[in-house]
Amino acid sequence: MTSLSMTSYPVTLEMTSMLGTSQSVTLETTSLSMTTTLYDPNYPWNGDCSNVLGGGPPASNVYTIIPSGAPGPISVYCDVKPEGVFTRIMEHGGNCGVDDWNLPMSDYISGFGQDVSCDHWIGLQNMFYLTNTISNYKLEINIRLENGNNDSIHYGSFLVKDPTAWTLRLDSFSGSTNNYLGNGFDNLPTASSADLIDNEDFEANGVNVYGCSGGDKSGWWFSPNCLNTNLCLPLGQVEKALYPTTRQILWPELSGNDQVVKHVTMQIRKTN
Repeated sequence: MTSLSMTSYPVTLEMTSMLGTSQSVTLETTSLSMTTTLYDPNYPWNGDCSNVLGGGPPASNVYTIIPSGAPGPISVYCDVKPEGVFTRIMEHGGNCGVDDWNLPMSDYISGFGQDVSCDHWIGLQNMFYLTNTISNYKLEINIRLENGNNDSIHYGSFLVKDPTAWTLRLDSFSGSTNNYLGNGFDNLPTASSADLIDNEDFEANGVNVYGCSGGDKSGWWFSPNCLNTNLCLPLGQVEKALYPTTRQILWPELSGNDQVVKHVTMQIRKTN
């Protein structure tokens, strides 16, 4: 946001005539200055992170947005990259903000984690509001492994399809590893549709028949065999101490060996 301001100040001129007499004349001049306010993190921008406007160079930070159809504003982390601005929907490292992801379904719907620059889940409801627009959203998953290596994979289309079953739609995989998320679902290798996000609350009511989250101590879009990668599995010392027998998040490197995941982020970007 830009504002203009005017400042007036006097200027004195000394004038000498042809007869040798001098005279002082005081004039008033006005200067015009432009002040630019950089991206306001508290202003409720409509839409997603790509709608955050301001002067000067963009910066990755926490901002306030109002997704289309949402009842009110939410805080999100906006990750600014050369290819565009991403809206982060999940961060999980097990070392700040959320010590236990074995939470009720209501938390997975509304979201949890007070600090969105740290561990958090933005909520299925907000994912639905963000992605159910005329725009297409790309999903980026960034992985940090315990061996120090990093990896990223992308899906050309990410959509939480409905506000009751929270069905996930992934499409157009690209990355240096196998389609570890999509291959877990019974569909084409580049197009995946998980039936529901699986959670103990859903299982107790017979809504989801897979029964995966009891062993994984977290909610996720599971495949029928419960073996696809679950990025909400326990991470960090506190979570692993709570659930020492739960499987780890493993990630396939190009070498063919599965490595233990240390930190993960999921974020989306509007592509049209």
